[in-house]
Amino acid sequence: MVALSVPANALIAGGVASLAWLLEQTGRLPGAVSLSLYFLAIPIGAWYWAREGVEALLAERVVGIEILMLAATLGAGILGLWEEAAALVVLYAIAEGVEGLTFARTRRAIRALLDLAPKTARRVRDRREETVPAEALRPGGAGS
Repeated sequence: MVALSVPANALIAGGVASLAWLLEQTGRLPGAVSLSLYFLAIPIGAWYWAREGVEALLAERVVGIEILMLAATLGAGILGLWEEAAALVVLYAIAEGVEGLTFARTRRAIRALLDLAPKTARRVRDRREETVPAEALRPGGAGS
C-alpha cells in the first residue's frame, strides 16, 4: 500500500466529510450513513498529525497542538457534533499540509541559493593573484 501525503489525506477526508454533509443536508442520506462517513473522514484526516502528537507525548512528554486538536475532536464527538469534529480534523490536516509544503519549498529555495555560492575565489598573496577553493578562505585574509 502506498502511503498518502498529508495534503492527499486532508483532501480525501475533506471530500468524504463534504459529501456526507451535502447529502445529509439535501435529505438524500440517512443520519447513520452520514455518521459513518464522518467516522471514516476523521481518522483519514488525522492520520499523520495525530500520530505525530501521540509520539511526541509518549517519547518527550510534550503536549503539543496535535494533542489539543485531538482533545477538541474528541470533545466535539462526545457532544455529538461529528460533522464539526470532521471539519476540525480536515482543516487542521490542510493547515499541516500547507505548512509541510511551505517548509519543502523554503528548503529548495535555500539549497538553490547555496548553489549560487562560488566554488572558487581569487586571493592576492605576495602581490600575486591565485585561485583557491572558497572553503579554504578564512576570515581576516589569513587563508591557507
